[in-house]
Amino acid sequence: MNRRVYSILAIALLSGIVSTSASAQIMIRSRSGDSTRTIRLKADDVMVFPEVGGLILTHGRDLRVERVQPPDNRIAAYKGVDLREGDLLVLFNGERVKTILALNKAYEALPVGSTLKLGLQRDTQLLNVSFVKADPKDLPNIRIQKRTK
Repeated sequence: MNRRVYSILAIALLSGIVSTSASAQIMIRSRSGDSTRTIRLKADDVMVFPEVGGLILTHGRDLRVERVQPPDNRIAAYKGVDLREGDLLVLFNGERVKTILALNKAYEALPVGSTLKLGLQRDTQLLNVSFVKADPKDLPNIRIQKRTK
C-alpha cells in the first residue's frame, strides 16, 4: 500500500505551533512514494491542528482544510475524527471564525484536555466535528525551528 506521509516543518517560535510573527514561515512537505512536494507559507496564513495533522489555510474569504493526516497515520484517539481536505471551517467552539489569526488565538486559549468543536461545510452539507486538545508531549514529533529574515 502506498501511504502518503505528511511532515510539517513549522519554522516559528516555540510559543505555539504557529507564530504570528510576520517573518515566520511554515514549510509543508508531503511525501508520496519517491516524490516530495514542498509548500512555503507565512505563518499568519496557516493554522495547524496537530492532533489530526490538519492544516487550515485561507482561500479567498474561506478557511479551508488544505491537508489532513490519513486516519491510519494518527494516534489512536484521533483516528475517528472526520476532518477532510476541502472542508470549510465556519465555526470554532460555536463562534464564527473568519481569519487564521482569530482561529490561532481561539485554539491557543483552550487548555489541554478541552474539547474543540468545529463547524464545517463539506460540499452542501453542514456538520460538526469534535476532538480533545492534546498535550503536545503526547503527540508525534513535529519539528519546529525558528527562521527570521
